[in-house]
Amino acid sequence: MALEIPWDKLEWGTVPAGVGSILTSVSLLIAALAYRHSRIDARKGQAKQIAAWLEGLDRRGAKVRLAAKNASDLPIYQVTIRCKGIEVIKPEYLAVMAPDGDWDLTRDFIHLAVVQAIKKAGPVPHEVQPSISFRDAAGRCWERRSDGRLRSRWSWLHQRRWSKGFTQQVAPVTEVEEDD
Repeated sequence: MALEIPWDKLEWGTVPAGVGSILTSVSLLIAALAYRHSRIDARKGQAKQIAAWLEGLDRRGAKVRLAAKNASDLPIYQVTIRCKGIEVIKPEYLAVMAPDGDWDLTRDFIHLAVVQAIKKAGPVPHEVQPSISFRDAAGRCWERRSDGRLRSRWSWLHQRRWSKGFTQQVAPVTEVEEDD
């Protein structure tokens, strides 16, 4: 025996209140998600302005320029650049990159994919593009992968990664007094 309530005897006074509470809950959820996305975008603000790339300097592909750019208004710290697809003796490390700063390094790289891309006058494939890891001015660790995607990194994992292998630390620049 099924419980049946006739439509004409149903208490319709509570239905609008129920629908209103459901819509209020949904709007609160949407507002919370929008706030979360705006906070994530604000955190990524400086990190979105950091990049590293390879450029061919000659048609044979033997000379390659490794470049990095900090287009933000704040410095970045503990910058490490790795070229996954190219035989590099060590990752390149820079303690601080100034605001609106560039970093260039020319190396004798010989890698088949780079040579072929340069001979065709095409872009260097993302498989051999460098990845850059750094800490922003707020202390958050980031990595821009070789395919261009940006991801946040846990601080302890980022520090552990730098401690592996050989890294070159660049001494900070100090002013030197000149003798007359």
